[in-house]
Amino acid sequence: MRTPLRFLVAGMLVLGSSGAFAQSAPAHLIVPPPKDWVALPITKQGNLTVVQMLPAGESPQDFRESIVVQRQDGEKKTPKDYVMSVVNGSKAHCEGIITSPISERPVNGYKAAEVRFACTKSSRTGKSGLMMVKAIAGNDALHVVQRIWLGAPVAPNQPVPVPDTVIDSWDAFDAFVVLCDSRDAKHGCPK
Repeated sequence: MRTPLRFLVAGMLVLGSSGAFAQSAPAHLIVPPPKDWVALPITKQGNLTVVQMLPAGESPQDFRESIVVQRQDGEKKTPKDYVMSVVNGSKAHCEGIITSPISERPVNGYKAAEVRFACTKSSRTGKSGLMMVKAIAGNDALHVVQRIWLGAPVAPNQPVPVPDTVIDSWDAFDAFVVLCDSRDAKHGCPK
């Protein structure tokens, strides 16, 4: 099994596949990169720190899949409110949108919410898409993982043709996303 990239959210450092684990940073958002994906440079603007991962050879301007990981220091929205704000913001850019029920299962003892939604045609990209948004309320920040798949546009009343292999890989990916804190035994980090 590949060692996941570890986003050490105290400083939002990206460590390579060696799996080094810096004990000096207490909070860790662990996000497993899909095979052959690459992390772009980390960006920071105000209280927001972001890193995007893409399949090798794809660019931020032209991709089929993407994972965006965010740390929002001081964010006061609940995880549920945050994921709903993403869905509601996306409605303005989609001809048709279908939303799954919101899951509010805790992640390692932290409050969390997740939603998946499909857009039949985006006014921004001209494509259909599927997005997963997972928000986890840590002690110091809101941590968000968004995964996006883009495909051919479809009519507003048609299903978005997402391949089963994409759904299966997303489910496997999602099972390994975890927030942990070495300062708190209730939110211990995996070995």
